[in-house]
Amino acid sequence: MKKVLLSVIAIALFIGLCSCSTDINSLIGKHIDDGNYSKAKEVYQDKVYGNIENENKTKEFIKSKIDKIVKDYADGSIDYYKVTGILSTIERTDLVPESISPARTKVLEIKAYKDAYTQAVEKGDRKEFAEAVNLLKSVIAEDGNYEDAQTLLKEYLLEYKKQIKSKSDKLLSDGEYQAAFLIYKKNAGYYPNDSEFNSEYSSVSSLYSKNVIRLAEQYKNDKKYTKGVKLLEDALEDMPDDKELKSKEELLNKYLPVDFTTMASEKSTFGYLECYIDQEALDNKGTSYKKAIVYQCGRGGEGYEIHLLKKKFQRFKGTVAVPEDILREKGNEKYARETGWEPIIKIYADGKLVYTSPKMYSGVSPASFDLDVTGVEKIKISYQGGGGMWYISTIIGDPVVYELYDK
Repeated sequence: MKKVLLSVIAIALFIGLCSCSTDINSLIGKHIDDGNYSKAKEVYQDKVYGNIENENKTKEFIKSKIDKIVKDYADGSIDYYKVTGILSTIERTDLVPESISPARTKVLEIKAYKDAYTQAVEKGDRKEFAEAVNLLKSVIAEDGNYEDAQTLLKEYLLEYKKQIKSKSDKLLSDGEYQAAFLIYKKNAGYYPNDSEFNSEYSSVSSLYSKNVIRLAEQYKNDKKYTKGVKLLEDALEDMPDDKELKSKEELLNKYLPVDFTTMASEKSTFGYLECYIDQEALDNKGTSYKKAIVYQCGRGGEGYEIHLLKKKFQRFKGTVAVPEDILREKGNEKYARETGWEPIIKIYADGKLVYTSPKMYSGVSPASFDLDVTGVEKIKISYQGGGGMWYISTIIGDPVVYELYDK
């Protein structure tokens, strides 16, 4: 019987101590809520300090209180000023200093997305749905359980989709196909699985593509190939997977001149002659050439180079001219005439002579050539000349070939 009585007394004492500890913590909590850090600290010093077990319980109580007020702020149960005020009071008790900074950081994060939500509502009221949607997405990224933001986002996305269509329709009616397309392209990320949006996007893309192809065809008919290619290249930056645009761009590119100096060479033989490819040059009439082949000879002789066209081109054009900046003395030209090694360019297409230049002496004007090279595998360019001890030179200025050529 005594043992039973002692057990009852021990249990009663334990409950009493726990109840006392709980009451003390509740009192400390009340003082903290009232902003009275000195009273909270006084109770702690008088009733708790010195008992390690109770000290730990009180500190855990305050930590759980911090967690609760942060949660209450996130839920909207208390406002920013209330939560920061309580944190300041707890900080001044100096009981759990390690918990204050993380809590403040979390509160600031919550405040940021709450402010973003408020701004989103204001933007939505002004029908600035793009900005509103971005703000709400930032809110949800921070707190996926923010139900109000989720609901509002769905509403704003629907309204924004209507706004996109309205703006795009207006641009299409004004003939602004690219601008109408870019509105959809810019906002496609908001509607990855929206069949209605994607259907409208596809329709506008098709209209834009067809309009570009129509304009490119006009440029082709007007022989404005460079403009046509530029138009198509710009459109392909917007729609890189559009096969019709790519096909049209490849076709028009074939009408553009290709620098002949980039053509691969098979072999050459020059002896006392020299050949310099891809040079800048100025002729005796003041015309400049960005790309030129310069032929020079110091004694009588003939040399040639063979260039590979591989049956890819239809036209070969260029200008044979006397270079302005190369020394020519009368004695050299006299020597050339006397020996028969006069400065002449000859062009052969697969072994057949197709062009012979004038004798390119000092006063001779530049001579252009325009040759049909359809199906030609190799072009041979031959140069003969002679100038005693000094060079006599001739150039082919800006030689180009065309894959397709429309007279």
